[in-house]
Amino acid sequence: MIDFEVLESSSYSFFIGDQLCELEIELRDKKFYYGFNINKTADTPLNRIRKKVEKKHLMQSLAFVGGLIFLVLGLLWGVQKLQSGPGEDMVNADRLLQQFGEETDARVLLTSEKGHLVSYYFMVDEKVYTVRTKKIVGKDFAPENGGMPIEKGDEFVVRYLPENPDLCEFDYSRPTPNQIRTYQERALEKHLTLNNSLTKGQSACMVELAFELKGIKGLADFYYQDSSPDENLLHNRNSYLKLVRDVPFQQERKKRCGISG
Repeated sequence: MIDFEVLESSSYSFFIGDQLCELEIELRDKKFYYGFNINKTADTPLNRIRKKVEKKHLMQSLAFVGGLIFLVLGLLWGVQKLQSGPGEDMVNADRLLQQFGEETDARVLLTSEKGHLVSYYFMVDEKVYTVRTKKIVGKDFAPENGGMPIEKGDEFVVRYLPENPDLCEFDYSRPTPNQIRTYQERALEKHLTLNNSLTKGQSACMVELAFELKGIKGLADFYYQDSSPDENLLHNRNSYLKLVRDVPFQQERKKRCGISG
């Protein structure tokens, strides 16, 4: 492209390959200034391809930024959930169970090696539901049930939602009457093993008396009477001795069990 005698500002367009190029000549203060650029906005085949590529890259960038924001918000939400304790869903579930729940007996199906997790099952309309409870405190016992061991076959009350029995709550603090008898038998067996100078009737009388005075906690004192405070902080030889040396216990033991001293 040749243009002779250019004496004023002018603009020239031309292609180099597929690129639309522009040459600007500007006259200022009797001097000429030159500029060169590539026109990326004009409707050319290359610019149409360029716009599609740029649009694709823009969408990818927006998707990446959106995903990153979603991830950060999710992490923040998770941290907030951990810090705030029971969430709204849990609160709503508890409210539903309290208002509309029904009760039945549940039986322990399996305990983990250390007793921290307990699976149990119960029946509703001849259908079996199996649930794993939350973690419990202690190596093999739950303070909520008075401190006695949790073993396979133990029975407790479970509260469930009739429309959705999978929504339920296992209540360690409410062993069934049959389970209480089982606790008494375990405490009696342990007491007979450790106090062979007593008759079975005398030991049974003492276990019954412990249950009357302290409930299941009294049975736990008898069951763990050979444990140290390091092994069991709540029920151990110290709590057992405190119970049997208590004046009301000694008075009733002498009167009802025929044991003095």
